[in-house]
Amino acid sequence: MSKVNSVIMFRPDRPKVDKTYPVVLRVTIQREVKYIPLGFDVLKKDFDAKKETVRTSDPNAHKKRLAITSANTKVNAIERHFLVDDINPTMKEFVRLFNSNSFNNDSFYDYIDEVKRTKQGLSYETLIFYEKQTNKLKMFSDILSIGYVNSKDFIIEYREFLINNLGNKEITWNKSLEFVRRILNQALKDERITRNVFIHFPLKNPKGTFEPFTVKEVKSLRGLYDKKELATIPQEVLRYFLFACYTGMRWRDIKELRWENFKLQNGTTWVEFIQHKTQKPARLPLIPQAIGLLPQKGFDKQKVFSVKGNEARYLKPIKEKLGIPGNKPFHSARSTVNTILLSLDVPIEVREMIVGDTKEVIRNHYTKDNEEMIKGAMERMSLVLTANTL
Repeated sequence: MSKVNSVIMFRPDRPKVDKTYPVVLRVTIQREVKYIPLGFDVLKKDFDAKKETVRTSDPNAHKKRLAITSANTKVNAIERHFLVDDINPTMKEFVRLFNSNSFNNDSFYDYIDEVKRTKQGLSYETLIFYEKQTNKLKMFSDILSIGYVNSKDFIIEYREFLINNLGNKEITWNKSLEFVRRILNQALKDERITRNVFIHFPLKNPKGTFEPFTVKEVKSLRGLYDKKELATIPQEVLRYFLFACYTGMRWRDIKELRWENFKLQNGTTWVEFIQHKTQKPARLPLIPQAIGLLPQKGFDKQKVFSVKGNEARYLKPIKEKLGIPGNKPFHSARSTVNTILLSLDVPIEVREMIVGDTKEVIRNHYTKDNEEMIKGAMERMSLVLTANTL
């Protein structure tokens, strides 16, 4: 099999008026030579021929180095393609692949925007997540190509940047790399790349550090709420936080909850809504503790709770007042419901339906029997929260 030989160089035979030289990828296959321009020029003193890179003395060294890395990434990917598929390389085929979308040199940021425009069903929370992760990437570099992102060098350098420069913990930098992997998976489906580099970088899924509230702690929170000793805003925050502890609903779903979402059926009050995160329908029976937190009923389109958006500011002193330890933010309400139901030996399938993380097959078979299982589980949870024993 023929070999692909390549080198990054500047062309001394093509000097420009400003005494710079164009930087190219010189490719040799079966004694045939091809010069592929990389789109920038350098002064002779600013190019390290031995290391095949631009020296830091060049004011645009970072951008030019990214272009070189992207070109080398493409070459490596094309070489692997020839090797794995047992193809005898030719210059014509190499140039075709280098210029094709298979080993893409387009802007990674432009592709993210394309995914946001064309991918159906992206929730508001997902779009916000995309925006946050894109901003992180731009802190690393304002120019990124798809080919460079889909490389070992990028993964290593970006992970080090997240840890050392941004001080991200494992759960946070894993989430950032997971975002990159997600976009590259889409690029693979769109045939912008031929392989996803993450096949060589399996990501862990570390658990969050926040803890669920115990039954005793939920009861103490309810006791404080019932005393009505708090100021107006903390009292209201505690009201809908407890509602989350009794239902497992997410913060945004509670924020958007309206009176038309409540349905009375055979003596049971159900809340029906579309989850913002998954855009999937959810239907939950309300236990008496949750019903007791509802304010005076308004018109159908009116929001039920006055959600503030800075709950931590009010919940922290409340937890301190009651001596509740640990890292327990608003989102702990969801794990609280799951933990209580788990202690009652409620099957995982039922718990998934209650907290809104239902598997697709369960959602597609949301039968009357499932509704009875959910209702029974929530009734048992209500009894535990009502009992005097702790």
